[in-house]
Formats: sequence, structure tokens, C-alpha cells
Amino acid sequence: MNQVPKSPISSKVVTETSPPTSPSQHHPQSSTLASPLSPSSPKPEQNHGIHVDESNTQQPQPRPQTKQRKPQTAEEYAHQLSLWRSSGPQINTETWLFEDVDKLNPIQSKVDSAKLLHACEKAYYLRDWNKCLELCNLGAELFDVELDEVGDAMKQELQLTSRRKRLGKKHERSVVDLYDIKQRCLSRINEGKLEEANPTVN
Repeated sequence: MNQVPKSPISSKVVTETSPPTSPSQHHPQSSTLASPLSPSSPKPEQNHGIHVDESNTQQPQPRPQTKQRKPQTAEEYAHQLSLWRSSGPQINTETWLFEDVDKLNPIQSKVDSAKLLHACEKAYYLRDWNKCLELCNLGAELFDVELDEVGDAMKQELQLTSRRKRLGKKHERSVVDLYDIKQRCLSRINEGKLEEANPTVN
């Protein structure tokens, strides 16, 4: 059987064709592109073209801690219960602040100390200067202090102390308040005497 000669074109194509390569040596053109998951590839935009200035972002404010009430001891509860059983509930009448003031113990009881100061303030509010002065003098006896001697010194010391700082002395704040009320009351009494001595002609 006669062999058909190859055409020059076909032979040329065969001769110029590069030898076949193995799959391991084959590098397709698409392999030259970086994989989207490779570390060297740029990360996609997360803000879609919007620039966010992180320096101006506000940090969350911490929540203020609630102040817990100091627990009451068993002795304080027993004392409070005994007072309740002996006297019963306090009935606040119109004159209850002025009742049994001489029996108060402001050094041992904060309630008595507050009642004494409120009684002085109410008498001053009612413009009963004599009663206010009488209550202030009684308060000085109950606190066992001389207001005219220590009141001004305590007031100056208190003004130099920060308001939020607790004082070392237990009743210094109450004594200073009592001293202020007495000084204002004396000032009102002196004003009244001057008006009586020099009456104005309408």
C-alpha cells in the first residue's frame, strides 16, 4: 500500500510544534493572577468608599456606680425597735418641732439633731426672733458647746474644708449651722431695736 506523502505545510507544522509538556509543568495564563484569598491580595473595601475617621469616634461612657446604703447593725435595729415600741410613730402636728425640745439628745441621735435645727429654722421663718434665740441657746447646751467662743472658728475651718470631704468631728456641721442661725437671729433683733428707736415717718 502506497504511503501518502505529507504536505509541506503539515510537515512544517509538525516540525515547529514545541514538545508536549507534562501537566505539572503546565502554567496556564490564569494562574499568573493572584488568588483573592492570598495574603498579598488587597482586601476589599468594607466601607464602600466611605472614609471613617476613627479618631473622632466616641468611646462608651462608663456607667456611674450606685451608692450602696450602709447596712444597719443588730444593735441599731434593736434600739430603733425599742423606741418604736415605747413611743410609737411620730405624729407631725403643726407644733411638733417645738414639742419636747429640751428632751432631745442631738449628740447621740441624728434625728434629734435634725429636729433641733429644723425647730430653730422654723422659728426664724415665722419671725419669732425671741423663740429662735431661745432654741439656739438650748441647742448650744444640748451640744455642750459655747457658740460665741467656738462657732466662728468652726465656721472658718469648715469653709476651708472641701464640701465633699467628711469632717473629722461628728457634730461640727450641726454646730456651725446652729451658730449661723443664732447670728442671723441676733441681727434681726438688732434691726428691730433700731427701727423702734428711730421710727420712720410715713
